Amino acid sequence: MGKKVNFKSEFPCCACGESREDYVFEHHVYTRKAYPEYSDKKFNLMPLCLRCHVEIHKIGTSSMADKFYSVKKWLEDNGWEICETKRTWIFDKSKIV
Repeated sequence: MGKKVNFKSEFPCCACGESREDYVFEHHVYTRKAYPEYSDKKFNLMPLCLRCHVEIHKIGTSSMADKFYSVKKWLEDNGWEICETKRTWIFDKSKIV
């Protein structure tokens, strides 16, 4: 069995604002399995509390951005764009430095 890694965040939850140090983690917008090369990139690490992290996995990023303006703003501020026809968030990989 692989080693469990906790990606704790230094920032508050971008959905609800929760800021307990031991409760906010970094959600990988692009999954670590599908895009391991982006696992530590700032644009891909959304700070979410445990409750909001579970919710984003249940309802998806687009629905979470619809529910919480602050999630939409975080995505936009970090270079993500909504693809309206597919209702999904995409990142222009040419912006990676």
